[in-house]
Amino acid sequence: MRNPDVFGRRLLVGALFVTFLGIFATACVRQRIVHVGPDVQADLVVVFKLGTEPEQVVSFWEGTLQTARADGRGGEFLAGIESAMRCPRLAGHEAIAIMFHPHTPETQRKAVRARISASSLVQRVYENVAPADIKAID
Repeated sequence: MRNPDVFGRRLLVGALFVTFLGIFATACVRQRIVHVGPDVQADLVVVFKLGTEPEQVVSFWEGTLQTARADGRGGEFLAGIESAMRCPRLAGHEAIAIMFHPHTPETQRKAVRARISASSLVQRVYENVAPADIKAID
């Protein structure tokens, strides 16, 4: 005859395992993998003028790509921007690659691009290109 305590423990452990597996599977399904790197196509690649210092790029990032958080703890990306990364120098120029959320409306994309282009630090903004594919800056 089986010990009822052992059976109950096994049932409990099994139920907890199934519950954990369900929660884990649900969490994994909802996350979208975003690939980044200089060889990955970005929505925008911002190339700065020669002589732009790294500190100026940080300032641009904080003042142009972000807005202050309501709770005062740093900044958050403008609506529509999913991610941004510093790129290796492109022909001696500092650069940033920007990815939009997949469902960002065209009006928001244009507004972000206009805000970026308005900066006196920016030489050129490329669209839908991998930073590594940019060989010459014009």
